Amino acid sequence: MSMKILIYEPNSALCGYLKNYTISQGLVPKIVGNLPMVQPLLFSGSYEYYLTDYSADRELIDDIIFNIKLNKKRAHIRIFISTPQPDKNTLQRMIRLGINGFIKKPFSEELFEKTFFQWLEKNSFKNNKRVHPRVTPSPTDRATAILHGAVRNQNLRLPIADISAGGMALLLPPKIPNTAVALEIHKVVRNIEVRIRHFKVVVTTHIVALPPGRICMEFVDTSQDSLKYIYRYIAELLNS
Repeated sequence: MSMKILIYEPNSALCGYLKNYTISQGLVPKIVGNLPMVQPLLFSGSYEYYLTDYSADRELIDDIIFNIKLNKKRAHIRIFISTPQPDKNTLQRMIRLGINGFIKKPFSEELFEKTFFQWLEKNSFKNNKRVHPRVTPSPTDRATAILHGAVRNQNLRLPIADISAGGMALLLPPKIPNTAVALEIHKVVRNIEVRIRHFKVVVTTHIVALPPGRICMEFVDTSQDSLKYIYRYIAELLNS
């Protein structure tokens, strides 16, 4: 069964192209140019994807997105944003909401197709249930997490494999098997020091998975003020 996508695009010159391209990707598009129509359509439960222009009336678009993400029945909707001004504050706010699709306007058809296709692959309902965009730190960022008393009451310093607004995955070296770490799925781990580049934040997480050689964690409180440094870091990487 084809997935449905709602597209808000006030530029009528783009509508035909967006319709044809999304159809070519196996989606069923509905395009609207009137922003007040968007929220009732999204809340009808018919759409899995939402592609929106983020230039006019940003307050109303913010309100629509917040209402989607706050509604448990609609929080699954994947959102892709096109904007002439992908400033850091906008990116951080959207990343915090779990939105991981962005493209700067104006864009060429080639760039849009490459960016949208990659986003669509990452956000397939069959293949990927993670809401937040992940980034992989560069070795020069020295991204590490320090777990206090994790192994025989010793501090454990682990490299961060990937990080998102929702959590992070840590790498366990081969000499330290998962069984040697005093952690288990659903356990809450407090006072973890996250160090990336020149900033350090302290977070509380709970364990969601322990695959071989990894510890996968979610942040317990994503509204924590200190996480803004992580959001800023993710925004910089996504916008680079």
